[in-house]
Amino acid sequence: MVLVSNPKKFVFLKTRKTAGTSIEMMLEEYCAPPGHVVTESTKELETEYGLVGARMNKSGPTPKWRNHIGATPVAKHIGRDTFDEYLKLSSVRNPFSRTISQFYWQFVWQKREVPETFEENKSQFNDYIFSEMFKQDYHVVHAFNKFILDDAFRLEHLDEDFDRIGKRLGIPLSKAAMPKTKDNSGFKPDFNYIYFFTQKVVDEIRKKQRWVFDHFDYSEDPRDARL
Repeated sequence: MVLVSNPKKFVFLKTRKTAGTSIEMMLEEYCAPPGHVVTESTKELETEYGLVGARMNKSGPTPKWRNHIGATPVAKHIGRDTFDEYLKLSSVRNPFSRTISQFYWQFVWQKREVPETFEENKSQFNDYIFSEMFKQDYHVVHAFNKFILDDAFRLEHLDEDFDRIGKRLGIPLSKAAMPKTKDNSGFKPDFNYIYFFTQKVVDEIRKKQRWVFDHFDYSEDPRDARL
């Protein structure tokens, strides 16, 4: 999904498995007319107040503005001058913990059974990391060959980031007010996931998530992640 707020002058670009749905639902009211009701499933809406992309809405034709759309088409739609002026936001997460979450989320939306054994899970995780199914979200946060975010909500530091970004936007934001949305915790077996991260897997994640490591100072050692 994407959000554009004309009154508060911000753009929110959604990455995968970084609490993006909860955060965008918090911000959505500032992108729509007064009285707009925020729901987890919503159709795309464009008004003088801004733009609300479609979220979890599977009826009808594919919407133009939808989940995880790239920054470039948004910039072209609202104009480069406006895009450059507005505060560009997204959400991020430790890349190693994100890969575990993203891996198990596919079992939810594909309605597949999670393998029973540790070795089966590890093997499928390895295949996933080296496949095109493992999304990098590079296009979400880059436009015209450059990184475009001005700030971001880090999943591990939401209290701090809500306070800082809320002040920049002039709106109240708090972790306590976050809506509870998609959850795949029930699909994650009770494993010690650090053993999923062979050196080849670690190197591939470092490569595919280079932009996160470079811009948000996450450790490149999976032992430092909250797995």
